Amino acid sequence: MKKYLNRVLFWLILDIINIFYSITKLPSTHGADGK
Repeated sequence: MKKYLNRVLFWLILDIINIFYSITKLPSTHGADGK
């Protein structure tokens, strides 16, 4: 059970990093009101 929880946490952290990366890259890829 703990191993499963760790895996979920790992993917959650990866998701958050991905979102932050996308936000920082946003202005260069598409406008602030883009998808």
